[in-house]
Amino acid sequence: MLESHLSQLAQDLKIPLPESTQGEFTLSLSPDISLQFQERHPGFRLRAHVSSVPPTQKEFLFSYLLKANFLGQGTGGRVLGIDPTEQLISLSHELSKELPYEAFKQSVEEFVNYLCYWQTEVKRLQKTSSPSNL
Repeated sequence: MLESHLSQLAQDLKIPLPESTQGEFTLSLSPDISLQFQERHPGFRLRAHVSSVPPTQKEFLFSYLLKANFLGQGTGGRVLGIDPTEQLISLSHELSKELPYEAFKQSVEEFVNYLCYWQTEVKRLQKTSSPSNL
């Protein structure tokens, strides 16, 4: 399912076919947006890099991301995460069911919208001089 949906999506968007290695696919939409898909049975996992963790206000940022994750209120049910080295922020989403192509496409579009929002939001936080300005 995933491979055929990704091929159709690439065709619809007029972009190169996704790169594939052992059930994982990478679809590059722009220099800043690269989506990693992993096939599940049933469904799939979608993940993308949001940003590097800024060196300043790290604790404040982590709290901010934690609040966004609470009940999925700031992520639309997706999950913001930080790697074990606390260097990278990612956004992920797992769907545990097979989807028809149109629902798959809509799910990817919503994911990209949240990804773009969080990429912009982390940049904004980096420019903010103190947490009280938020």
